Amino acid sequence: MIRKNVALKVLGFVGAFALLPANTVMAGEALSWNLSRDMMTGIAKNPTGVWSFMQNSSDVHNPSNYVALKKYYSATCATIGNSTKTPISCWTTTSGFPVIGVPLKALNWNKVYDVKGLAYFHPASDGTQPVLRWKSPINGTISILGKVSHFAPGCGDGISWSLEQEAEVLQTGSLNGDGAVFSVQNLAVSKGSNLYFIVNMNSAYECDSTSLDMIITSQQ
Repeated sequence: MIRKNVALKVLGFVGAFALLPANTVMAGEALSWNLSRDMMTGIAKNPTGVWSFMQNSSDVHNPSNYVALKKYYSATCATIGNSTKTPISCWTTTSGFPVIGVPLKALNWNKVYDVKGLAYFHPASDGTQPVLRWKSPINGTISILGKVSHFAPGCGDGISWSLEQEAEVLQTGSLNGDGAVFSVQNLAVSKGSNLYFIVNMNSAYECDSTSLDMIITSQQ
């Protein structure tokens, strides 16, 4: 079931959420979990806080198929072009793909343009998907606002993405050199339940560099 699929095509959006503190109390009893800020603070552990960096080697989107990425690079993610000039912290596999990471400065390599501090995704050539998990620390309701961007116009055949609560699709879309804003309002969660953000290649995995900026909030 698709829930409130309000993805909008928007260009030029650059990390507006990164200015908000992560895991902090805002006005009243509102809580927020800011992916960009949390990843820039450090991703050396997996999971780190509410976030986990995972992969799915199956064609089926089901949490039972998702396993943690095991290989960590602190600033030289071996899969991303000239990494000596573009420091990236990432989680990956011994084969080098898929990847979930964070550029420590602006990334500009081989038609790939990414923003410092935005989560970076890339699937593997065999179709293995990078999977980001958010594990709820609360019982209540949350709202989600984010933007997903594909950063290789004119190269490859783009990507598809999905935001899921356990195995239920909340939002989904396809991109090729552009971006989409997505939001979900008043979503019920329980402590220990999971959200997943998944990036899929289409027919080819080349030039599938993708970024995500996302904030999750809850009014308690």
